[in-house]
Amino acid sequence: MRIDADQNLRSLRQAAMLSRATAGRRGMTVHLAPETAADVLVSGDLHGNLFNLQALLKLADLDMNPQRHLVLQEFVHGTARYPDGGCRSHRMLDVLAALKSRHPHRLHLIMGNHELAQWTGRKVAKDDVYFNDLFEEGVRSCYGPRAEEMIEAYDQLFSSMLLAVRLPNRVFICHSIPEGRHLASFDVGLFEQMGLREEDLENKASLYHLVWGRDTRAETARKFAEMVDAEILITGHIAQEAGYGLPSDAHLILDSMASPAAYALIPTSESIPPTSLKEFVRLLPHGTRI
Repeated sequence: MRIDADQNLRSLRQAAMLSRATAGRRGMTVHLAPETAADVLVSGDLHGNLFNLQALLKLADLDMNPQRHLVLQEFVHGTARYPDGGCRSHRMLDVLAALKSRHPHRLHLIMGNHELAQWTGRKVAKDDVYFNDLFEEGVRSCYGPRAEEMIEAYDQLFSSMLLAVRLPNRVFICHSIPEGRHLASFDVGLFEQMGLREEDLENKASLYHLVWGRDTRAETARKFAEMVDAEILITGHIAQEAGYGLPSDAHLILDSMASPAAYALIPTSESIPPTSLKEFVRLLPHGTRI
């Protein structure tokens, strides 16, 4: 299949601009309004799994559900490879950029730790495999001499991504939550500030603790929910054998990377009792491991 570098460059740059201009965006958070958002379909981490993304898009059916919003997260550093070994996950960004142009105010992309790491050049490795290098190798495999332009456009998209989506019924969606020991120093103003500063991108800054945290204790979730004025937290980041996890009544973790893969369809017009959160979780009918 022929890949049009010029078209994808335009699409990525436009998606970054549209992300910053999303209706309801205040700083790094989109605040959904009940009159324009009847429900929200939320995914967990995707990591380049285009099969699961296609299934989510079909389920969301944004064209036929004009008051549905779609919240997606964690897009890069997957397992799909080009023949030379480069990572194919950048192709998900190409697809999402085109979709953002089609639904500029109803598709919301949340930054994960891997997007932050790729953008800032902070190496992420597993079993001595450096995901950042494989990502760039994949871009070069696909785009050849245009690769550096594409990498710059991907960085523009990363920098425009959200940190959170807030629903009118006090549901707060973000990639993860900080460790309990970092809550006292966590800058909650990060969610509302206009853009990210150089100091926000530093290792061990509040942004780092937000997207890398793995503390699932109920007390940590409760304190963080209070800090962001929410009753329900929906996050990703932590792999879930069942596709989702409920470490506490008011904290749902979604994982959409492999199979089983989960998502949640959350109404915005009604209060959600924490004990009923599981009722809104669904499994993709044909989640695919890649």
